[in-house]
Amino acid sequence: MSKNYFDKIEVPENIDLFIIEGIKKASYEKKRDKKRNVKNILIASISGIIIIGVINPALAAKIPLVGNIFEMIEKNLIFPSNYSQYSTSVNQVAKSNGISVTLKEVASDGFKLYVTYLVENEKAFKWTYTEEKYKHLDVAQLDTIEAYNKVSFTDKELPTWDITGLNGKFIDKNTFVGMHTYDLEGLGEEIPDEFDFQVKITSFMTNKQGVRMPFLNDTKRYNGTWAFKVPVKINRELSKKIDFKDDEQEEITLDSIVITPFETLLTVDYKDKESIDEKGLELYEIKLYNEDNTEIRLKGGNTYEGEKKYIFNKVNENNKKIRAVLYKYSYKLADDKSNKLNIVDLDGTEYEKFEEKILDKSIEIS
Repeated sequence: MSKNYFDKIEVPENIDLFIIEGIKKASYEKKRDKKRNVKNILIASISGIIIIGVINPALAAKIPLVGNIFEMIEKNLIFPSNYSQYSTSVNQVAKSNGISVTLKEVASDGFKLYVTYLVENEKAFKWTYTEEKYKHLDVAQLDTIEAYNKVSFTDKELPTWDITGLNGKFIDKNTFVGMHTYDLEGLGEEIPDEFDFQVKITSFMTNKQGVRMPFLNDTKRYNGTWAFKVPVKINRELSKKIDFKDDEQEEITLDSIVITPFETLLTVDYKDKESIDEKGLELYEIKLYNEDNTEIRLKGGNTYEGEKKYIFNKVNENNKKIRAVLYKYSYKLADDKSNKLNIVDLDGTEYEKFEEKILDKSIEIS
């Protein structure tokens, strides 16, 4: 009997996923048992899982869900990507005050570090937001406080990309799965191919009014100590960098673009010019477009030594080229307010915005 025998068994679509998992698990038991016992193991495995499902449906529902968390949530994050394809399983567990936390997986392209967690509470969490309207995981539904998060190659504090906590969802009232993003490039140092990541979580929080509002009174805090130290290995082949050394513009320079499976980083040199004026009005805006002319969503940006790094979502997988478009803006006090799209309100004063396209560049990426 071949190793993949049970993987080839056709299973009706209406059989629960946890039964399928039981079939696959049973196939590996054959290595230490005689062929005549495999059938019995299979039956026992399926029967046992069915009994669990009858006695504790919530537990049964979670059986296929505690594997790859990236795989569970990556399509519904505010910036979706195929994190699971490039992740490494860790499965370190820490327990405190009735809450078990498993650091499940890590993934990194050398620019960001993505970490997933499974949080299981013996008692039900308060305000879990398990309703259908929260299925798109574009918010940090479980807030966290970390005593520290650091990497082994520097003493600098590791910047976090998320505002307050984990981007993810509650599977049920007791269980949360989510991802936290850390900004390696924000350290401003060369990132080695291998290093250790350490984190100590001291609190989890849920909020009655909604997510990402830990400062409100209606907040339930769960205190404890959950500390981890895990190895991280970066695959440099995941990123592709394109330099624009000869692409000089009168006012700005597009220095480079880096494309990874998770995001797109565009570096712009403003040549000592400010990108925001003294009133706080934006003077330049850069946009990226896929080959089908859909806009690539901007995540944010950081400034390092006069250069501004714009961080966009990943490009479409089949793109052979993308477009970078740079706009320059000027303003005057608004007289004609009929075109609301061109009106900017700044501290109660309305300005009319004028747009000039100063760069429209096609970039070959394949």
